[in-house]
Order: sequence, then structure tokens, then C-alpha cells
Amino acid sequence: KVLKNKHYPTSFFVDPYIAINNPKIMKNVAKFGDLGVVVDIGFKESAEDSVNQLDDKLVQLASVQFAKDTVEAISGGRVRSLMPLYGFYDENTLQAISKTNLEFLVTDSLTDRSVPRVIIRNEKPILLITKTARDDNEIVGRYGLTEPAFQEYTYEEDVDRVLFEGGLYVLKVHTRYQLQPSYVKVIDHLINYIRQKDYWIVSLDELKQWWLR
Repeated sequence: KVLKNKHYPTSFFVDPYIAINNPKIMKNVAKFGDLGVVVDIGFKESAEDSVNQLDDKLVQLASVQFAKDTVEAISGGRVRSLMPLYGFYDENTLQAISKTNLEFLVTDSLTDRSVPRVIIRNEKPILLITKTARDDNEIVGRYGLTEPAFQEYTYEEDVDRVLFEGGLYVLKVHTRYQLQPSYVKVIDHLINYIRQKDYWIVSLDELKQWWLR
């Protein structure tokens, strides 16, 4: 309802197995924004984790291709983005993105960058977007902030920080937390707050076109 009434530029990231079990929802979702896939490409506890490894080249390619093909077939839309399930990626991930003709890599990897980065693989640009702000996994899930006013204040802190840095504010919300009926109005409040700060609110495609100029 929020998207239908306000026309916010939105990207939906979907697990292909959830898409398989919810075909009607997927067809509807594709009408309101860009599509991306959430893919399990292996697990690492942290960037310094030397015990666990991400999947090898062939497994990652197969996983990304399956996710892309599945979501596109069910939704009727075009998948352009990848979000690794556990946040981390490697060279094999970049190669899989290039070979499946995806354009965006959105990760939870924490870096010192609050702006996108362009990575070229096989002469194709990939726009890398890393985590720049706390999401509802932290604000609602980890911090336990169930009062909308406290949620709003916490989001606003990050909006102000990223504005000071001159960076990209990435708003990422999940169906299990911020998109629940009791919390979803916080998104409206937050978008209004962002607009008051003279942010440019864009889709991934608009961001890419501007960033690659």
C-alpha cells in the first residue's frame, strides 16, 4: 500500500525458494520495483574468518543462475541485482554476476566507503553497494526497539551521519520487521525526513546511470 500510494523507487530482493512458494505475490511485487535475488553463496563469520569459505566458482555460478532464472520465470520481471545471503562475496561472486548479466551487487559487508564502487569484470561494469546504515535487523531485531518513535530516531541518526559524509544512504527493510503493519508507517516518516534533508531518492538504475557518467 505504501509503495502504491507514494511511488517510492524500490528494489525487492527475493529468495528463489520463497518465490517458488509465492508466485502470485511475486507477480504483484514485480509491478512496484526492481528485482534482485538473495543467494546463499557460502558462509563466513567475518572477513577475517579463515575456517569457513564461500562456495567455489562453479557452485556460485550455478546458484546465481538458478536464482535469477527462477525469479524471472515466476515474476515475469527482470532480475538485475544480487544480495549474498550472509553478506560476503569474493572474486567468484563477481564472475558469477558478470556471466549471468547482473548489474548490481548489494552486500552487508562493512567498508570505509559510503559511496558506490564500480568493478569491471569481463568488460562489464558491476555497481557495488555496501552497507552504509543500520537496518531493521539491528534496529528492531538486535536493539529490540519496538516503539516507532525510537525506530524513527535511530534511522534519522544514520541519515544525518551519511549526509554529513556526503555518501549514499541505503535503506534496507525486511518483511519480518519494518514491513510489519505495526511498524510500516515509520518508512513514510523516514522518507519525509530524508526529503527534508534534500537527499536525491533514486532507484538502482538511476543511481547507476548517474554514477557511471
